[in-house]
Amino acid sequence: MQVERWSLPRVVAFRFGVLAALLLVSPTVLWPVPGAAPLVIAIMRGWHWLATQFGALLGLDVPPLAPTGSGDALWNWLQALLSILLAVPGTLVWLLVDRRRAHPRLAAAMTVFLRYYLAAVLIGYGMAKVVPMQFAPLPLARYDTTLGEMSPMGLMWTFMAFSQPYVFFAGIAEVIGSVLLLSRRTYVAGALLLIVVMANVVVMNFCYDVPVKLFSMLLIVLLCALVAPHAGRLIGALLGYPTREVPPRVRGSVMTERVRLALKLAMVAVIAVRAYEHVVISRWVEEQKTITALHGTWRAERVVIDGIERPPLFTDDARWRKLIFHEWGLTVRFATDRRLNFATQVDATAQTINVGQGPFRQVWRYRLVDSEHLIIDTPTVRGELVLEPEPPLTTR
Repeated sequence: MQVERWSLPRVVAFRFGVLAALLLVSPTVLWPVPGAAPLVIAIMRGWHWLATQFGALLGLDVPPLAPTGSGDALWNWLQALLSILLAVPGTLVWLLVDRRRAHPRLAAAMTVFLRYYLAAVLIGYGMAKVVPMQFAPLPLARYDTTLGEMSPMGLMWTFMAFSQPYVFFAGIAEVIGSVLLLSRRTYVAGALLLIVVMANVVVMNFCYDVPVKLFSMLLIVLLCALVAPHAGRLIGALLGYPTREVPPRVRGSVMTERVRLALKLAMVAVIAVRAYEHVVISRWVEEQKTITALHGTWRAERVVIDGIERPPLFTDDARWRKLIFHEWGLTVRFATDRRLNFATQVDATAQTINVGQGPFRQVWRYRLVDSEHLIIDTPTVRGELVLEPEPPLTTR
């Protein structure tokens, strides 16, 4: 059988791509694997140390490794740059020690690796929207926040979370694309769908300053790498030209095929378990929500502190402006717009509110005069409050 020969530029590009991809995904490749957290942390610490040394050469002071919720920390960018730079000498060494002009088996293996890596990551993001967790329904207190108080990311999060059907639509697109990646017959269609979805995600991350810019760009580059070998066929089909048949998968020995099937089933099982974990966590979160008889936004009409009535001055940082009872507890908004959040337990029979926890716990007494008027007595404050109408965003 005639062995296919690749052009030298193709060989160089392929080898560079393999090395760069493996280095770029190395901090996150084990995320979906149960029990792999210690190894993931060890790999991240190793990369952080390398990034710190590299940053010192560039005159950059890399902060210590700490959970910040951001994937765009300085060390993340330095790790990405290092991965690309290290792939260059790695490619040169590979060219010197290996003169082969084709890598059909390695190309097939890398395709499978990228398919399952991307499916594992993106089905997690998709399920977090479908359930939903990533953009959970807005608590009532969020509607009392002005646009000017929101960060760009906070504005985007509010915009997304407001419409749960839209969040579901975005999530189901990621889930469908991820499932399509699991089959050799459909992975190109899945990658094309996910490229469209992730292009929107990347643009939103940059335009709303969401700190996942680097990782979202990496995902879309890897998706493009999956589609690239089929680009000619896809363009030809779009232009109405006949396209050649996709060559059959490169097969190994019987034992190799059995191992491949076992690994595939194991990976599918891991992805399924991770997806179901989102459902379990979402159910637990829903169980923590509590809607009480006091649910709503109450405006303080009259406030007495230590026996002295306090007029509604915007400079009074002790006077209540609003009390917002929502599914997660209580948000107190003071006249100066300072806000404090409390965990609460409302006892409708005793008409008491347990506010706070531990040594900061207080028992407040309340009385509903009618459906729109509330009186609350705390150890130091007496408030007479009026229920505000529901915001238009929740009624239209």
